[in-house]
Amino acid sequence: MPHYYENIKSCRIQRFQTVSSEQHLLKQPTIISSDCGRFAMTFKLSDYCLVGHDAEFKPLQFHFFLNKDNLPLETVIIPLFDANSLYIMNSASICSQSLHQCQNREFDADNNLEVDQGNPLSELRKCIYNPSIKEKVGESYTGAGLGVIVVSQSSDEYIVDTCTFTNCLSGAIDIRLSNGGKASVINSQFTGCQSNGDGGAIYAWIESGGILTIDGQCRFTECTAQSGGGGGIFAYIIGAGSKLVIGNGAIFDTCSCQDGSGGGLFAVMNSGAQLIFEGDCKFIDCSSSDSIGGGVSATVRNEGSSVRCLGELMFDNCSSTRSGGGGSLSSQDKASVELNKVTCIDCKGSQGAGLNIQQLINTYFSISGKASFTRCESTGVGGGLAFIILGENIEIQLTGALQFTDCVGGIYGGGIFIG
Repeated sequence: MPHYYENIKSCRIQRFQTVSSEQHLLKQPTIISSDCGRFAMTFKLSDYCLVGHDAEFKPLQFHFFLNKDNLPLETVIIPLFDANSLYIMNSASICSQSLHQCQNREFDADNNLEVDQGNPLSELRKCIYNPSIKEKVGESYTGAGLGVIVVSQSSDEYIVDTCTFTNCLSGAIDIRLSNGGKASVINSQFTGCQSNGDGGAIYAWIESGGILTIDGQCRFTECTAQSGGGGGIFAYIIGAGSKLVIGNGAIFDTCSCQDGSGGGLFAVMNSGAQLIFEGDCKFIDCSSSDSIGGGVSATVRNEGSSVRCLGELMFDNCSSTRSGGGGSLSSQDKASVELNKVTCIDCKGSQGAGLNIQQLINTYFSISGKASFTRCESTGVGGGLAFIILGENIEIQLTGALQFTDCVGGIYGGGIFIG
């Protein structure tokens, strides 16, 4: 079975390679309470890796078999955890006499712990400590961030979970992913972080199948790239299988960049790379000075490269001194941009104040859901939405409703401009 890594804190499952019997983990559980209707045991998180959902977020049931000692106990268990320990609790009818026989005994994780999803394809999960997953959990950083993180093997992952980064003066995290390496930022807050170059909070270089996931509970507030792009996040993504994934609910609030693109988010995807918004993402009061994309700026190139949004992109009071006050999206050479729902409110720019779409040869663009533009204002063309067509074989599909309310174009196209 190949390595597949997920983390207990985010309620997902871990799978591990088959190991020899010599590597099986032995652990002595301690019963902290028991009667004929309920019991609980505790294990160290460093020893066991039980979680509550699988990779598709389907509930799991954990069965505890005391077959090693031939004890008459087989029961479904429910995992709970705090910062230091994992608690295994049960509410089924179990004889306390059998439970007390468990005390001061060692149980082989391979023989005694099994995951069952209620179907015949359930697998045995070996709860072996995994040193290739590195974590920062519940930590606070002020003034200085984590520095450079390098993950260069497909078996490795770096997880930043429930951390706060405040006023980090050289960015909060610099992530370099390659050869299938993974990193996740989960439920973390970035406030007042800045960089003299790209990426006020996060700078990411992702290549050769690397994947960076930003959890939907992450917040970027007042982060700035002072002489570059991506006030919140800067990402350069290269190669098939390389991805930046933004989870449902992420927010960029009052982020900005100067002399660069993408006040909230800047991303470049080349040679089959992808930027994926898994759900809704908000850009509030974000801005770009002397460049494009007040909220987001994304450039996608080459066949297989894409930007995909599965939920709603919202731009509220975002601005740019050039094009794309809310967002600026550029594609070329057989790349694609596929959006679902777009909402732009009170956005400003010189071209495509709400959304500016620039397409070169052989590209595809679509909005499948509703796109609404309210009080967006351009000093040039396209108060709400602008399409700039710069080549042949361009396909544009707008299959959802388009709504323009009180939008202004300084020269042409108060609502929409195509040119």
